[in-house]
Amino acid sequence: MRRKSVWATLLCLAVVAILAMAAAPASAITYGALDGDLHPNVGAIVAEVPAGPWANGFVFDGGKTAVASGTLIAPRVFLTAGHVVAILESMGVTQVWVTFDPIFVRGVSNLIPGTMHANPNFRWTGSNANDVAVITFAQDVTGIPLAKLPTARLLDQMTAANGLHGQSFTEVGYGMQERTVGGGTPMWGPSGERRVATATFNALTPAYLHLCMNPVLGDGGTSMFDSGGPNFIGTSNVIAATTTGGDAATRAMGTACRLDTPEARTFLGQYLTLP
Repeated sequence: MRRKSVWATLLCLAVVAILAMAAAPASAITYGALDGDLHPNVGAIVAEVPAGPWANGFVFDGGKTAVASGTLIAPRVFLTAGHVVAILESMGVTQVWVTFDPIFVRGVSNLIPGTMHANPNFRWTGSNANDVAVITFAQDVTGIPLAKLPTARLLDQMTAANGLHGQSFTEVGYGMQERTVGGGTPMWGPSGERRVATATFNALTPAYLHLCMNPVLGDGGTSMFDSGGPNFIGTSNVIAATTTGGDAATRAMGTACRLDTPEARTFLGQYLTLP
């Protein structure tokens, strides 16, 4: 896959089998609000992406940039999306950092160097892309409360018990804000700020959680650079799924990779003790 087309996929973050780096960089939080310190365990993945113009008119300058999102789930384990790691590696990126600062500021924010670990079963097509990855740290990250993973088949159990219709999920990420339309070419809002939004349940498949992200219905969503970010169950600290893609342009539906499946748990179980 050519470098430009790879990044385009990453930035698309559309509702396709799988999205990239917040699909349109794995979606940025749209129709949400600044998170501040509400979710201190959510961080941004920072990388030095090769300079050049990419999808949606976004231009990288080769400097450190917040390119995706994720969550601290163990003192040395940071959860993100498989497509994020796959795309970065395909572009020749070998070194990444993670910041937990609410707003990423180049040259100012505290950066923790990490090592990427792609899910060996990740793929770009199919009903289950195994879109989960981790970044590990050489030393414990302290002073930040850990997010929790779901127990096995939790979403299936919730469906069987009382259904998920009407259930809310809290999305957090550092992606781009909603586009400004009118008065010229539509422009995406800024990125690099930890933001939060609430979305409601749309559908559940064996591998994915789909969420409504239509602001007309009171929902927020994800956009570029939100890929890998958490979708917490309600207001809890339990991550149901990681952001895979979102359709911020049409305000349709967001897609997240479930973490309660046997496939996701097999991979994650190599890095921490599962609930």
